[in-house]
Amino acid sequence: MLFFRNVLNCRNIFVQMLARISTAHNHCDLVQAFAARQSFSKPDLQAALESVGDFTPTVESFRHLYHIVENQPASGSFWPQFLTVASELNRPLLVRAVSDFVLDSPALHNNATIMQVLRLLISDNRFEDVLSLYQFMFHRLTDAEQKAFVFELIIILGQTPYWENALPMLSLMGSGSHVNALRVLCDGAARFSSPKTVLSMMERLPEHTGVPNDRLFSNLLSRFPSMSDLNDRLDELLTLMHRKHWIVSENTALLLATWFNSQSPQSYRATLNVKILESNAKCPICNLRLPVFQATSERISGLAAEFYQKALKGSGKDSLYLTTTPDELHTMNRFLADQTAPFDCVIDFLNLMHQFGIPFEPQKAGHFICEVSDLLIWFERTSYRYLLICSVTNIVIFIDK
Repeated sequence: MLFFRNVLNCRNIFVQMLARISTAHNHCDLVQAFAARQSFSKPDLQAALESVGDFTPTVESFRHLYHIVENQPASGSFWPQFLTVASELNRPLLVRAVSDFVLDSPALHNNATIMQVLRLLISDNRFEDVLSLYQFMFHRLTDAEQKAFVFELIIILGQTPYWENALPMLSLMGSGSHVNALRVLCDGAARFSSPKTVLSMMERLPEHTGVPNDRLFSNLLSRFPSMSDLNDRLDELLTLMHRKHWIVSENTALLLATWFNSQSPQSYRATLNVKILESNAKCPICNLRLPVFQATSERISGLAAEFYQKALKGSGKDSLYLTTTPDELHTMNRFLADQTAPFDCVIDFLNLMHQFGIPFEPQKAGHFICEVSDLLIWFERTSYRYLLICSVTNIVIFIDK
């Protein structure tokens, strides 16, 4: 018996030694694979990582690798590319090790690397690590960078139990993105907080245009069965939806009807249907008679023509700048034909102003122009290629970087 125990112990020691030798060998292979290279493009990274297996290098190994690449051209994009290629090659141990390296030494890395690691930490539900890395990054951002990154950071925190930490950042956002950011935080509340907190967050959403997405309703309804004050919360939800005049999607409507019908028959009963107004129907609010829409072919054709005239062609001085002339279209097609690489982002400046309701007057559009400028600065620093389309004295200008 003692003999077999000694044999087993020797075998375990031998396996541990082999594992250490293998790790050391992989470390040497990894360092040598990059030490001999003069460039670190995606194909170069792919070739280097294909030559080593999936393993967990030490932090010191990555520090060695960091010193190899830090003075090379485009070194700022090395770690994001490393993570992308390692993920594509299915190297989860390498990916996690890089994430740990960034967590250990965040000051060595740029914002693009930290943002990518934050997304990876979210996918692994490493929420405490997300919070600490987010706090480090946010405190080192300049005011302009905070405005450029604010929506992405809200999306990050909105997927964690720390979504409330993102509430102060709402003040950094323009009115156009504010509603989308609120929806993200409502999603976080529905996933991690009490239904009472969720309903309080939903109160911040505006009428008509602020309707939450399907995911929020799904998460919220899944919490209802375990509540002691179900009827009160349910009444609060339906009252809120009615007061805000929210028109939910078909998926949400089906979800609500299914949930109601799944409860005990004596409690609720829901019917999903559409009621056609009769000729003598009246508005329940102002009590005036409502006109009945006649869906004739002529009426439909008229709606299509009206939509084209107002939404596409444009009319009047307020919407004239939305019109695209044949010369402008020809200029754009000729410009695109000369391009050899895709753009990461295309910004149609004037239509963007229209979408966010910015008056077409220089003195009123100044703040919006500053926000777009901050965004372009962020594109420059992160090496993204962008195309800005604007117009000066009826000439379309394309700015590509």
